[in-house]
Amino acid sequence: MARPERTKTHLENLAITPKTAHGDAAGDAVLNIYPVDVDPLSPGTAALAIKDIGTIDPTVTNTAAGGDRAIQTYITQSTATALTGTLDGVYARATAGDTGGAGTVRGAEIGARLDDSVTSAAAAVVTGGYFWADAKAKTATTLRGLEVSLDGGAGGTSTLAAGIEIFNNSSATQTSSYAVDINEGSPSGRKAFTADMRLQNGETISNATNNEVAVSGQTKANVMFATFVSNTDGSETIAAGDSGKIYIGTKTDGATTFTLPTPAAGLAGHVNLFYQTADQNMVITGDADKMTVFGGDGTSQSITFDQATKIGTSAIAFCTGTMWLVTPKGAATIA
Repeated sequence: MARPERTKTHLENLAITPKTAHGDAAGDAVLNIYPVDVDPLSPGTAALAIKDIGTIDPTVTNTAAGGDRAIQTYITQSTATALTGTLDGVYARATAGDTGGAGTVRGAEIGARLDDSVTSAAAAVVTGGYFWADAKAKTATTLRGLEVSLDGGAGGTSTLAAGIEIFNNSSATQTSSYAVDINEGSPSGRKAFTADMRLQNGETISNATNNEVAVSGQTKANVMFATFVSNTDGSETIAAGDSGKIYIGTKTDGATTFTLPTPAAGLAGHVNLFYQTADQNMVITGDADKMTVFGGDGTSQSITFDQATKIGTSAIAFCTGTMWLVTPKGAATIA
């Protein structure tokens, strides 16, 4: 639908009756609102202001197969004016003034559903709210699909403040359900995130590598034996993000060596399990005097499983932040 020529008209007692069926192209809106690009008489005002009226109900039925929109608005910043504030496509606000109210105040409620009165009603996807941000081939310092802000004044009280609260109120059968689904469980065909989640002090949680969940920083990570790593090259240097991994020695033509990182406060709680499946020596080593091993003197540097029985030997290594505590299973040489 082409945009009409710009006009300025003062209207009172205007009633808008939406079309119940129309022959325009699929996807046309029932009501289009176009703001005046440059209006020197009232700069900064809304394209359409509606006050002190009841419900606006642009009910649409018998829509085209390609889809329709009940309400559609456009606002475009003039190329002659540099944007220094905020350009809102839609601004909605609800204000409660009842001092004894115990209800709920919502700025907006958006929902999508299937018609329960239609027996054969079905849809491939039902999405309650869809948000997108598109910087095109231009520069955007920050690109957000959704921003949530909590606010309040001094002296106010909130028993609970949560940026996002997610409920699953469905009584229907759900084959799988997730409170948060990132890239629909797979980055295939999509741009992979640098990290799946960034926490308030900058640490990240990432599943960039399949079958692996990495937690940066590892401070009190408490990640217990989450990922298997099969070692075949004879050596493996453990990194700060490797807490919870089970390392399996499989090299059949020589020793397998695992090197622990230098103990640090950020590694407190880091834990690994090492297991030998080949009839070869397995060595766990680290910084001098930074390893406490059962059967050692408390200030060891390495443990080598080099006795007659090697297959099935194992060890658990736990970092306190200042030392590695290593508990071996199987005969070994401690140095």
